[in-house]
Amino acid sequence: MVEENLVSIEIELIDKAVKGDKKAFCKLIDMHRAKLRSFAVNITGGDQATADDILQEALIKAYRALPRYDNKGSFTTWLWRIIKNEFINYLRVPSNKVESASVDSNDKENLFRSEEDCESCMLEDEIKNSVRELISHLPEKLKAAVILVDLEEMCYEDAADILEISLTALKSRVFKGRKKLVEIVEEKMGDETTLNEKKPL
Repeated sequence: MVEENLVSIEIELIDKAVKGDKKAFCKLIDMHRAKLRSFAVNITGGDQATADDILQEALIKAYRALPRYDNKGSFTTWLWRIIKNEFINYLRVPSNKVESASVDSNDKENLFRSEEDCESCMLEDEIKNSVRELISHLPEKLKAAVILVDLEEMCYEDAADILEISLTALKSRVFKGRKKLVEIVEEKMGDETTLNEKKPL
């Protein structure tokens, strides 16, 4: 029932936003902001500053493109596609380089958690950043597919729609991406083993 009400509210806000209601558009973005930012952070390898810049630019473009929104597909899928395209545009500039971000252990939210909660949160952040670091080594096409399906937990149909590829092509990219990640992990483990063997006793 709650989900149905949310869908109804979203449809009403979309209708108003398409007609030029800026407040309705802002409410729509607020409904999905956490997911949209999560996607932006993941595709930029954890670089939150770059993610925020890309997200802001993408949302400006989305607002300007609202009159062309045909309401045939999911509104959030439409937004994700714009964010993806904005990231591609960002990468086309030679001076722009996205690197994996390090864990910020001084995050303000941690100040309001217990010591145990804080440690748990930091461990979770470390795991997320380790995964992002590994994914950052994938080719862009494979990276986007793995992020959408495995990090954002999106269904294959929506992920394929965002990437504007067939379902078969998406499944192929996810499979190849996962296989490549295993190879990267095995290579890193092999390098660490070699280094340990070379260390003097």
